Amino acid sequence: MNRFRVSKFRHTEARPPRREPEQVEPQRIAEPGAGRPFGPPKRQED
Repeated sequence: MNRFRVSKFRHTEARPPRREPEQVEPQRIAEPGAGRPFGPPKRQED
């Protein structure tokens, strides 16, 4: 049973790091206030 608990903790620890990079992308798009994938790219052209 102890082995199951360690396996579950390891799975949770490896999941946050992989989701961190994905959460940083949506936050950057929400910064311009466009809320659309076409917002940030248009801001760079300006």
